[in-house]
Amino acid sequence: MLVLIELCTCCYAILVIQFLFFCIKLLNKIYVFIFSDIVVMMENKQDMVVLEFDLPEFSEDEISVKVYDDKVDISAKKKEENRLEEEDFKWFEKSSRTFDYSSSLPPVKGKEAEVDFAKGRLKVSVPKK
Repeated sequence: MLVLIELCTCCYAILVIQFLFFCIKLLNKIYVFIFSDIVVMMENKQDMVVLEFDLPEFSEDEISVKVYDDKVDISAKKKEENRLEEEDFKWFEKSSRTFDYSSSLPPVKGKEAEVDFAKGRLKVSVPKK
């Protein structure tokens, strides 16, 4: 008997991403993933783990990085409002953009993580235990 399970595109993408990051831990290689216009690179070096993100639409104060001993959580939120009012015309535009990333890591020293953000590129370096 053949049973087909339909997964929504988002669920399928999440499963693929989790599998790929699992492979990274096994192979200790550099991998690059592209999510629309956000590039994610994870490098599992001998003495540290390095994560890099291209986040050109966000500023440093809009990004939150939390590094624990076994995982990393990164989020960014941006909200914009534009308004134009004239005597006979009114225009209002509101936009919001979010980015959320979470991944398990090999055993690392989360409290010793170094975070650098310059020119739209976020770099998180975490030494291994």
